[in-house]
Amino acid sequence: MQFYVLLTSATLAILALAWLIWRRTRNAAFPVGIAVLYFWTLHGAWTVIGDSLAGRTGGKYEYLYGKLFQVDLDGDYLKALALYAMFLLAVETTVWIRCRRAPIADPDADPLLPFSHTRLLVLAAGSALLATWIVRRELVASIALNVSGYSITRHEDVPLYTLHQLLLRCAVVAQALGVSSWASGERGRWFSARRPPLLLPAYVALSAGVFVLALMLGDKNELFFGLILGVLTYLANARTPHPMRVACAGLVLLGGVALVDYARGHSLPALLRQGNLQWDELAQSLQSTAASNEAFAAHFSMYGVLHLDVPLTWGSSVVSLAASVVPSFLWHDRPGLVYAHYAQSVGASEGQGYTIHHATGWYLNFGATGVLLGAVLLGWVWAAAYNRSLRLRSLRSRAALACSVLLLPAITAGLPNLIRNGPEGYKGLLLDSVLVPGLVVLVSARWRGGSSPPGGFAGMADAAIADRPQD
Repeated sequence: MQFYVLLTSATLAILALAWLIWRRTRNAAFPVGIAVLYFWTLHGAWTVIGDSLAGRTGGKYEYLYGKLFQVDLDGDYLKALALYAMFLLAVETTVWIRCRRAPIADPDADPLLPFSHTRLLVLAAGSALLATWIVRRELVASIALNVSGYSITRHEDVPLYTLHQLLLRCAVVAQALGVSSWASGERGRWFSARRPPLLLPAYVALSAGVFVLALMLGDKNELFFGLILGVLTYLANARTPHPMRVACAGLVLLGGVALVDYARGHSLPALLRQGNLQWDELAQSLQSTAASNEAFAAHFSMYGVLHLDVPLTWGSSVVSLAASVVPSFLWHDRPGLVYAHYAQSVGASEGQGYTIHHATGWYLNFGATGVLLGAVLLGWVWAAAYNRSLRLRSLRSRAALACSVLLLPAITAGLPNLIRNGPEGYKGLLLDSVLVPGLVVLVSARWRGGSSPPGGFAGMADAAIADRPQD
């Protein structure tokens, strides 16, 4: 009973703080992000507690017991839930304290940046083609061997695979920006661009190509990132958002994520032989994705650390994060991730990745104080991204504006990856949610005359606004 009391109390407090944050900011990024954080933090506890108290066995997550450790409803699990609840509440409290109140939007304000859909399409298509070229051998091998591309790329050393991931992320970001801007109209709050007749078919064709690549590689993370980024960008950019468009796009893309999750264990020829999926199969796949084991593997990590008395590393993640700036081919034995320490300490079976919760990573570095420290840092970063979005027009350089305009939706879209990594996950957040979106905006925006605004970079926003939107 005490487990339900703690879980229910924590959930109600989380919802209350989420409402206060929404009232202050009126920004959809926070309820979406809080839902993401809750899913990978406390969502799995409801099932574990319910199954344990009812004596039910055979749950999908129970295979992890044999690969990681047995989870029991004992004092360590109660402490793990308390630490998780403290983490989420500290994140929300920091956001609520740090976020400025949203100003009243001017409905007649000029768009912040004119940009080119043509440039976006070229950038997205070029990135997708290069990403495909890097893994071409693996894709051919998966078809020839009748195995999934996911199994090959996850269990073999693929040259330039990190570059492949960055290129694929670049293609996804460009598509998310392009499609959300198209749905917003030619004159959005942030972006403006003409919409030629063939624009939508071009985005549909490009999206289909990227989806097939993700389907063959079993890469649902990129699609989920694009879904969150695109929806949040549309809500921020559209002068009159249409909830039905958001709902329809969300359902379609969630169905795509579910299909990729289903296809992870199948080769492309096998899928083609099976023919089109039936609606009931797609619904089952979507349900399976909603109850994904990812909600349990990361959730279990805090219990394993507490129950097995895993020793603290006292700042190893800070050292690892600092060392990661040196390429691995120059420093083969760089300090390892805190996840490696966790997996070795709990005796995790080899041949599979289990993920570690972000709060657990901080706990392994600095104990319970680390959990609070990590939560405050995450909340501060998230709130800083929001506050920066309120003063975009005052930024003085192209680089600053390019890296800031999509910062809040991109960081929110990056939370699923961050919450399943230790503190070292901030490196990925910097690349995927700051630098890549910044590059996409920098390349696609139409800066005045192709040169810096008067006075160096000063006045760049005004100069960009003065431009007429073109193709």
